[in-house]
Amino acid sequence: MKNTYNIVILEDDIDFANIIKRILNKSNYRLNYITISSIKAFATLVKELKQDSSIDIILLDLNLIDSNGIDTLENVIKLCPETAVVVLTGEQEEDQGILSIQLGAQDFISKDKINDHNMKRIIKYAIERQRLKNQVIKKKSSEEIHRSILDIEKYVGGSLAKSEVKDAYKRFLEIDIVESKYNEVLDRSIDNIAKFNEIGTDLDKEIKKLSLLLKDSGLDSKQFIQMHQSMIREKLKSLPEKKVQHLQSASSVTLLKLASSFLG
Repeated sequence: MKNTYNIVILEDDIDFANIIKRILNKSNYRLNYITISSIKAFATLVKELKQDSSIDIILLDLNLIDSNGIDTLENVIKLCPETAVVVLTGEQEEDQGILSIQLGAQDFISKDKINDHNMKRIIKYAIERQRLKNQVIKKKSSEEIHRSILDIEKYVGGSLAKSEVKDAYKRFLEIDIVESKYNEVLDRSIDNIAKFNEIGTDLDKEIKKLSLLLKDSGLDSKQFIQMHQSMIREKLKSLPEKKVQHLQSASSVTLLKLASSFLG
């Protein structure tokens, strides 16, 4: 993963934007910042850049001088569909943060929880999740899309209306994103057990996000267990020997926490 990032801070409170910069400057990343306070100015920036790949990540306050709430996120994603977005929420706005993830943001963090450790981790994982999502979308293009549609039609036993194909294809993408997110959570569980002998409460929020993605994907329990077993087999092949011993306990505890969150 590269070590230099272009970050857009979409925040109408310039003082707070400067605080974010100071915090991020403590990381070992090389960072280029652009601070913008309105959707209009952001749209102009994107037009000037010509492609949103020039921006690695957007740190977004939903309430700007010319836009408020979820509309702000939708406008940003429309302008930069391939760029990772992390939403900055207020202390009591967790529901809004979760909704933002459902609508396409890669993560959210409460402004009072921002520190150099959290931001470094969030930026790293948000950019990587977006990269994987972009890969999935590109992979499913052309022949892959055609093959997916044929598989779907074979499954339902007949031709599909365009709207049905679109819905089924969307589900294919959602399943791939669930798999990527679950793989990330499992890796962090293994790391935590290796270091602290427990997966820790820091993963509870990530597991909650995963349960929401899982519900939206339409995966049933049998399909998810198959995904889980396949992932464990792959990890047994690729993990260093010193981490393999922690795989069983990490996967068991993660599954229990996920089931609790899913049913809750």
